[in-house]
Order: sequence, then C-alpha cells, then structure tokens
Amino acid sequence: MGYKVKIIFDYADGVGYGHLKRCTSLAYAFQKVGIRVYLEPVQPISPNLIPDEFQTYFDPDVIIIDSHRDVSSIVRSYKSDNKKVIVLDNFMDDSRDVSINVFDQESITIGRKFSGFEYLIIRPDVIEEIKGACKGDYVLITLGGEDIRNQSHLLGIELKSRNVENLIVLGPRYNSNKVDEIGLNISKSPENFVKLLSKARYVICNAGG
Repeated sequence: MGYKVKIIFDYADGVGYGHLKRCTSLAYAFQKVGIRVYLEPVQPISPNLIPDEFQTYFDPDVIIIDSHRDVSSIVRSYKSDNKKVIVLDNFMDDSRDVSINVFDQESITIGRKFSGFEYLIIRPDVIEEIKGACKGDYVLITLGGEDIRNQSHLLGIELKSRNVENLIVLGPRYNSNKVDEIGLNISKSPENFVKLLSKARYVICNAGG
C-alpha cells in the first residue's frame, strides 16, 4: 500500500489560483507513482475547481501545506495526531517536520529544510508547451495573489516608457479596473495563457500581491 497524502492549499480573496494550480500539479505527480492524494482548501471553494479524483477523503500519512499565511495551528493539530507535516514556501515558526522552499527568503531553524530551483513545481502543460517554443519580443507581466496592490500597470507603464513591448495577463480573480484606464496591452484570463507564457522573451512574476 502506497503513501496517502493530504495537500492543504490556500485559496481566498487576495490569493488567486496559484496555490490551487501547483497543488493540483503536485497531486497528479504523486498519483503517477501510486500515492493517493486528497486536496483540501483552507477555506471552502467550489468543488468544480478540484479534480474529482482528489476529492475522496481518507486518513493520510503525510500532510502537505501550501499557504503563505500563519499555519502554525494547522501544523500543531496534525502533529498532535502524530502526522508528518511538510510546509511549502512558508517561513512561520511552527513544529513542522520539513520545509521546502524555492528561495530562502528568511532563516528557518525548524525541522529539515530543502531549498533551491530543483523544488519548483511546474505544471505539466507548461513543460510541454515550452519545448521548442520560439521566443517572441515581448515581456509578459503576470503577478500572483490577484495583484491586490495593482503593480501590473506600474510595470507596464515603466516598460512602455522604455519602448519595451509588454503584455499584462490578469487572472480570473483580479477585480480592479485600474489597468483599463491607461491604454496598456492587457489580456484577462486568456485561454492560451500557457502559449503566451512560453513565447515571451521574459516573464515578470511574483508570488502574492
């Protein structure tokens, strides 16, 4: 019998789809090697956003948490139940067993730590699309966390002032009309986002607003 893993991910106002997307990609990767996965949002969301095969609850062996918020209470709860807990890209002080981070933004002294680009989680469709893709001459701006600070338009204006062609991509949860007022090249929730991403010369992105 293979491992059973519960992945808890953040999804709320000001968060966007990033955590959901990468945790779904992680779930499929686990599934390919025989690991059962259950996906659980921190806050209730539409079941339609989670693939059916990851909605069946079971008692997990390992808990993976993907959230930028303080998850110490969640960690304590599962640790008290003798579960192994892994936390992704989160620098809070809690009793986790393992931390996995792409960048060491802050020092972590709790549990085992793994960091580096080898721990990037990339969607399979992105990997397939970028193979042999011909790069364009534009800069793609795609900011996470719903871009709650409206930084996309500031980047677009700056690049435009330097005669750099750019495209701003806004996610489905972006709810400001600010970028509409300044004549920038904008695409909202494009169905061909992965293709646009693969053809960009450079990509400006971040995690969170």
